[in-house]
Amino acid sequence: MSIDINNTFLVAAPIEEAWTVLNDIKRVAACVPGAELTGTAGDDIYKGRIAVRLGPVQLAFGGSVEFLERDAVAHRARIRATGNELKGRGSARAVMTCELRPEGADTRVDIATALELAGQVAQYGRGAAMITSVAQQLVNDFAGALAADMRAAGGPAAPTKKAEIGVVSLLARAWWRELGRRLVAVFGRK
Repeated sequence: MSIDINNTFLVAAPIEEAWTVLNDIKRVAACVPGAELTGTAGDDIYKGRIAVRLGPVQLAFGGSVEFLERDAVAHRARIRATGNELKGRGSARAVMTCELRPEGADTRVDIATALELAGQVAQYGRGAAMITSVAQQLVNDFAGALAADMRAAGGPAAPTKKAEIGVVSLLARAWWRELGRRLVAVFGRK
């Protein structure tokens, strides 16, 4: 299953500061729900894990994130992420292009993701609209954690944490959003 996903969030900082923060892989990993950085595998290649609970099913992925391109002048990065479910239930592969742009005193971050899911993992989120909604909620949760980390920037860097993504609540929120859009489409017509 292949899906193209576009997400956007704001960082409450000027573009140069936002670029520096978003290139600090340890800091970023600590803000990603369910992520744990486990090491490096060379220049710009990082290893990690992510735990996901989908109802009664616990999924754990191991994989890598590689910066394919980092352009500090254009404030643009291309990143490849690959992961396999540790019990062999599927895989996920993505290429993300992140572009930063000034927006007033803040920085807008646009992320274009080409996502490929295989195995049972692809069956868990059959609808592209559902996966897109869940992805946006994950980006929103990341942006909130990053904002909290940046507000606390006077103290030590955020600790690396191992947590689980609340996939059930994410799916429920995405489902309600999609239902609302469809109701507006049906009943909003005259």
